[in-house]
Amino acid sequence: GEWPDFEGVIRDIYTAFLKGGELAVDVGVNEGHHLVNLAKAVGPNGHVIGVEAYAPLAKSVLENVKNIYPE
Repeated sequence: GEWPDFEGVIRDIYTAFLKGGELAVDVGVNEGHHLVNLAKAVGPNGHVIGVEAYAPLAKSVLENVKNIYPE
């Protein structure tokens, strides 16, 4: 059989519970897919903190996020 879409299940859980204006933390940002979805879930009045230990990956995600959410 096929593996379930665990990433989709995780996304469904936090989008069901998070509300606009809340704070979310993504530890192990990797490519930033959840980071962006968390930002959408908490809205413009919310905050998301992303932590990625691998510096080259963190830099890449930071540049991608800046392109999505310019200052």
